[in-house]
This record gives sequence, C-alpha cells and structure tokens, in this order.
Amino acid sequence: MPYNACKPPPSVHDKPANEVMRVAVYDGGLHFALRRAFNDPGLWGMVFVDAARHVARAFAHEKICSEEEAVERIRHAFESAIRQPPEGSAQTTEIKDTE
Repeated sequence: MPYNACKPPPSVHDKPANEVMRVAVYDGGLHFALRRAFNDPGLWGMVFVDAARHVARAFAHEKICSEEEAVERIRHAFESAIRQPPEGSAQTTEIKDTE
C-alpha cells in the first residue's frame, strides 16, 4: 500500500499556507517531518493543544469516548511522556537546513 497522506485543510487548500508538521505511522513508530516555523518555541505548545482538541473531537464524533475524556487521556499521556520519553522516541531525528 502506498503512503496514505492527509488532504490539506479545506480552509487553506488554495491559499499560500505553509505546512509545519507531518507525522506518519510506520512499522509501529512515529516518523516526523517539520519546519521550526515559529520564533517562540512556546507556540508549538499551542499547535499541540489545538491538535489534541481536533483528535478529541474525532473520538467524540465516532462515539469512542467523550471529548472531555479524550482530552484528559491525551493530557495524561503527554505529561507522562514529556517527563520520561518512551524508549526509542526521537532517536532518529535528522535536522537539515531548509532551502
């Protein structure tokens, strides 16, 4: 099966927007491509919060759990992993200069 990419958000499909992160799941691992994008690293916190809310809404929409429960589970997993990263995470990060 070929790479199964997400479509761009409809609100920016034909706009001069910049993608800042792409995450693929392959062979049980997460594989990232990203641009630093912001001068303040704290703004990435807002990206992660917004992403968590979108994920939580998807779980609620599919009636897997409530949005609130999903947010709580995401928050708990984030707090746990940020203190003690899972084995093997972020070990293959390669930083290249952008063109």
